[in-house]
Amino acid sequence: MRFMKLKNNTVNILPMMKKYLFILFTIISSASIAQPEFKEVYKSLGINDRFSNMMNLRDYQYQNHDHAIAYFLLAEIYDQYMRETDPLVMLDVLTADYQELKTNYGLAKFKLDESQVRRDREYFGEIKITTTKRNVSLPDIVNEIDNRLKAAEVYSNDAINLHNSYYRCIEKYNQCLFKYREILKFNPNYKDMYLMVDDDLIADVQGIAVNFDSVMIYFDSYKISCSKMPHLIKVNQYHLNPIITYRLEGLVDADFTLPVVELWDFKSWAESFLKNVDNDIVPIRKGMVDVDNRLDQQIGKLKNEDIYGDNLSVFKPEDKFLNLIGKYDYSSIVKDLFE
Repeated sequence: MRFMKLKNNTVNILPMMKKYLFILFTIISSASIAQPEFKEVYKSLGINDRFSNMMNLRDYQYQNHDHAIAYFLLAEIYDQYMRETDPLVMLDVLTADYQELKTNYGLAKFKLDESQVRRDREYFGEIKITTTKRNVSLPDIVNEIDNRLKAAEVYSNDAINLHNSYYRCIEKYNQCLFKYREILKFNPNYKDMYLMVDDDLIADVQGIAVNFDSVMIYFDSYKISCSKMPHLIKVNQYHLNPIITYRLEGLVDADFTLPVVELWDFKSWAESFLKNVDNDIVPIRKGMVDVDNRLDQQIGKLKNEDIYGDNLSVFKPEDKFLNLIGKYDYSSIVKDLFE
């Protein structure tokens, strides 16, 4: 009975043993062919286009989750894609490439060990030796990955600054341009604009000056970011064009992708306008009230004192004041009335 029981147990265990041996053999076989399989993938990298290389590496990565070199090489490809993407129009793509780069370099660090370093040393390319060892070791590759991650982060931040500064320049410059056009629409000539100036118009002109200051600040930041990406865009300087009467209809949007960006000098125009308001328009308005009061006083004196005479000395506004009025309106009704 004991023999039969042992025999039965032995018979029951055999299928399990066979299954175990089959699984073990499969694992060993897979491990033994993994390295030759990657050799073929690596050889194809120099033959195929970059997209095909990326897809082949991702396919290999899917089947060999713990092989660090696949993550490392994928990160290199995403780094190349990131640096070739125009941040002005495809920032989302650039950001996605950067995230893929970070992920793959991070997984490469996580899965890398000394045995893989010894086995795959030739696949990592140029790695600076930072230790006292003769050959590239694990700390060297980890240090290289960290340096590349830092460089990629700097590049990504520069790309974001380039994108943001570019669109902020456009936004603030267009605010100047559109507000200026709006002012001209309701004030077709400078004479009307000065004579009809009110607090709202002054606030609009002051707003143009402030926005143009912002354009200059953002442009400096934009120019610095461009200098860090000369392979994508070259913007060196800007040129300010004065706003003068016969060129008003030629105001157009600025192209901030040109090597030298042509800008209308809204700041100088705003400063000149506000200066004329302070130096001329305010004194004219104040002087008109003062002259009107003095004329009222003289008229009242003549009426109340019954003064008559051919040589009567009458009040007359100063020629300087009348000329100041004529500077903005030669046929002024007020000027004629005073005279």
